[in-house]
Amino acid sequence: MKLIEVDPLESVLPKYVEGTVFPGQPLTANSSALPGPGTKQVNGQLFATRLGVPQQTNLFVSITASSYFYEPQVGDVVIGRVSQVVPNKWLLDINSAVPGVLKIDALNLPGLQRQRDSADESNMRAFLSENDLVCVEMRNNQQVHTRNQRFGRLMNGYLIKTAVYLMNGNRHFLDMNNVSIILAKNGFVWVGGKRVGGDNAVWDDAAQDVEADVMDEIFRVIQAVEARRDAGQEINADVLEEQLKR
Repeated sequence: MKLIEVDPLESVLPKYVEGTVFPGQPLTANSSALPGPGTKQVNGQLFATRLGVPQQTNLFVSITASSYFYEPQVGDVVIGRVSQVVPNKWLLDINSAVPGVLKIDALNLPGLQRQRDSADESNMRAFLSENDLVCVEMRNNQQVHTRNQRFGRLMNGYLIKTAVYLMNGNRHFLDMNNVSIILAKNGFVWVGGKRVGGDNAVWDDAAQDVEADVMDEIFRVIQAVEARRDAGQEINADVLEEQLKR
C-alpha cells in the first residue's frame, strides 16, 4: 500500500507560538546576558526589538523572528519542491524569497560518487522533475546539496505546512514506530514510512511502499503535528517523541 503525498488545504492559522515576545518587551533580568539579533540593551536591561521567540546561546539572547517565510541559514535542513529544471541544476521552492539552487554536482546520486557527465545532465528529469519534493541542506543563502543518504527525493508520504517560527528544534530526522519524520526549518514536516537502508533508498519506488499497520502510525503522527500547529505550539523532535510514546 502506498501513501500519496498530499498538501493539506488548510491554511496555517495566524496564532503566536508560546513564549512570543513583542517589540519593547523586557527580557531576562540576568545582568550578565548579552544582546544578540533582535534585542537591545538599555541601562543593563535587555528588550526585544522585533516580534518573535527569545532564545539564549551561552550569554547571548536573540529573537527568532515570527515569520511565515523562511530566511535561509547555512546548515539548515529544508524541504523544497522542484519548480524548474534548467541546465546543470534544479530550482526549488523552499518557502523563501529566493529559490533554492540544487546543482547536479551537489546531488547525491545512486551508487558510488563520481564526477557528473553529459549523460547525467541530459537525463536530469530521471532524478528530479517538476513538482518533486526533495530534502536538502543549505550550503549558503541559496545553494543546497544532498550530502548523504538522509537527503534526497521524498515519495509516498504526507507533507504538512506550518509556520516557520514553530520549527525551532535542532534535530531534523526522527524515526520511531517504523515512521520516518523530517522536521524542516523552512516550515514543513514530512511523515512517511521508515526508509530502507542502502544507497538507492531514496530513489527506489518499491522501497517506499507503506504497510497498512505503518499507515496507522503515520496518521497518528500527522494528527499530533497538526494539533500542535493549530494550537501555535512549537514542533520539534523532543516533544513529538514524548507525545508519541506508546
